[in-house]
Amino acid sequence: MSGASTGQPTLAELGRLVGEVTDPEIPVLTIADLGVLRSVRAEHEDGGQRIVVSITPTYSGCPAMHDIEARVLDVLAANGVDGTVETVWSPAWTTDWMSDEGRRKLRDYGIAPPNPTAGPHGSLASPASSGGPDGTPVVIAGGDPSTPSTTGRAPTDPAPTDPAQATWAATDWAEAVAEVVACPRCSSTDTEVISEFGSTACKALYRCRACAEPFDYFKGH
Repeated sequence: MSGASTGQPTLAELGRLVGEVTDPEIPVLTIADLGVLRSVRAEHEDGGQRIVVSITPTYSGCPAMHDIEARVLDVLAANGVDGTVETVWSPAWTTDWMSDEGRRKLRDYGIAPPNPTAGPHGSLASPASSGGPDGTPVVIAGGDPSTPSTTGRAPTDPAPTDPAQATWAATDWAEAVAEVVACPRCSSTDTEVISEFGSTACKALYRCRACAEPFDYFKGH
């Protein structure tokens, strides 16, 4: 596709324009920031050319995807391009595809960006790096038997028979496997979960013990 010969944007230009479509639920993020935009390609058929934009939903049934698809089509139409949008389900979207810039935008917006996940995922051309400075949450405790325990017991020790000790041990185990989420306001990691669901299904509600402020955490998956 040649912009010089047709007067239309090149594929690279279209990729940039389409990538600027924002997420209706978190408007500071673009679909490029999220990694929802998978590709922009040209297909030739019947002597003509059609642009195909591939997107992957953040989760099955996400209501924002219909709005995103409509906005992408609007961008194509505004640039005189005959195009369509296809949904790619595999590999499934993961928060690891979120760009470093997207994570920074989330933090500045008051939402803690997702921790990196442990499982393998489909690759992107420019995958987001794990971790980052200035409050980016990067630590996940995984139940290592050598992990210090506030009860003096390793998470893999046999459960105590005394009810009081059992309750204490259950709390200790939960803390051992809990994610360490940094407050996007003060960067403290002394935070706690208030609710597993925040303003949307993809976020959890946390409270910072250091600054006493509640905040959303974009759950990693």
